[in-house]
Amino acid sequence: MIERSSRIAGCIWGGAVGDALGAPIEFMSLGAIRRKYGDQGVRKYVEFEDGTGAITDDTQMLLFTAEGVLKGGADILTAIHKSYLRWVYTQGVKPAISKTVLDAGWLVHESGLNRRRCPGNTCLASLRQYSADLLGEVAQNDSKGCGSVMRVAPVAWAKTDDVFGLGCAASWLTHGHPTGWLSGGALALLINRLLEGDDLDTALDTVLAETRKRDDSEQVEEAILGARRAASQWSATAESVEQLGGGWIAEEALAIAIFCALKYPTDFREAVILAANISGDSDSTAAITGNIMGTMLGVEAIPQEWIDNLQERDVIAKMVADCEKK
Repeated sequence: MIERSSRIAGCIWGGAVGDALGAPIEFMSLGAIRRKYGDQGVRKYVEFEDGTGAITDDTQMLLFTAEGVLKGGADILTAIHKSYLRWVYTQGVKPAISKTVLDAGWLVHESGLNRRRCPGNTCLASLRQYSADLLGEVAQNDSKGCGSVMRVAPVAWAKTDDVFGLGCAASWLTHGHPTGWLSGGALALLINRLLEGDDLDTALDTVLAETRKRDDSEQVEEAILGARRAASQWSATAESVEQLGGGWIAEEALAIAIFCALKYPTDFREAVILAANISGDSDSTAAITGNIMGTMLGVEAIPQEWIDNLQERDVIAKMVADCEKK
């Protein structure tokens, strides 16, 4: 029996190590990855000569989502939105936010997070354009980039009767296309069901049933169904993954993560490596896969050297400890 605290820790650490693994190959083609790192691609951190890995905006924003969930109280969405405004401040953008809100919490004061690691333009632009009357509202754009989904996993343990709906709302704060925020809702509910002990297929059935209730959900539904069909028919290769897309848009990133988890349901390392080594958004696909696998298998399934060699491990460990208390 995997403890709930182990699943929460696994979700956060899993996303972070996947993010760091995929970060240095995000903009490389599969051919270039194989030429540089061999036929098996990247299988350890390769960005820095000392063997460490560093998180990107994916995990930065996930940590700020977690902060919002922890602070939420009766209005979790507002708390998440304010937390994202603190994140964008760490990226050198000054939103229209009071000093009281800006100074709330400890994450914004962590120097290790005050680094630009390829933040998504949609997230930056939508948070830069924030005004008080738009707090909690759908972003004024038509983007369905994967930035809507790569950060939402902590919504899974929010105190709400509608995890799917809150996941959608947390996503629409920056991404206005329904497929973008419905993908976020789907991931939040998937993580929630795994957190409660459902197996992956049962959790996916629940996610599909909830997705189908929502307007404009056809693309997300087909992405999930497509990933399941692919996992039952295709081999676990990068070429198979790439038939699902590059992961740059939300439903493709979700589909790739589901496919990799279904191909390696008991092997965290291989699932995340499969998700990372593609001609696409390698850090996001590996991070989302890490969220799923870490929740499903618990933190003990994550290679310890990957956790130990994360440059931001102290900050992540502190957030994990805060979340495990809830």
